[in-house]
Amino acid sequence: MDPGLDRERRRELLPAIREGQRSVYAHHEAGHFLVSTYLGHLPESIGIEVGSQIKMGVVWSLTGRRERVFSLSRTDQAVVLYAGGLAQERLGVPRGQGSESDLEQIERLLPTRSRPAALRRARQVLDLVWADVPVLADAVCEHVVLTGETAIVYIIAHIMDTVRLVREVGALEATSSRTGAPGRDPYASLVELYRTLVHRRRSLGRHLAVDRGPG
Repeated sequence: MDPGLDRERRRELLPAIREGQRSVYAHHEAGHFLVSTYLGHLPESIGIEVGSQIKMGVVWSLTGRRERVFSLSRTDQAVVLYAGGLAQERLGVPRGQGSESDLEQIERLLPTRSRPAALRRARQVLDLVWADVPVLADAVCEHVVLTGETAIVYIIAHIMDTVRLVREVGALEATSSRTGAPGRDPYASLVELYRTLVHRRRSLGRHLAVDRGPG
């Protein structure tokens, strides 16, 4: 092959390759962010560092420094760290590729015997929030960095729109009921609201599967 043609082909492919890499990085970070939020800690922000090198495994604070997670147990911190690699694995990228920092932190957090259980828990939680990971990853690719509040409000709005669509097409009647004192907000925080919607969506999916019967 003509070396000149080979170089030209590489130049043509480079934008697509870089875009693919950004998507993987964004899915990785979205996995961290959403699993952390589900477990009870809303990170300050989410983003991908843009430069000559993009490192994975970091949910960025607005100052660009690593954010320490104090509100989660050591096991749940490890679960959050595992989630990034598991998210990229679903895109066909090996879980450990680019996740060295995550794995090093997990080693400091948990003894070897405790890590398999944390990995299993990470898979379980990622299953619950996976529908939101590509949505958030796309937003991160577009905006590079989002505050934690902006990111979770965006995802909450997306879930609520999905639930409305399910109800509008008549697939399932609303099963929720109002509880608590009149006028009282039943959700204490965005984190609790997100968890509630994740479980409602899961319940909707189960009901739809029963209603439709065998495919």
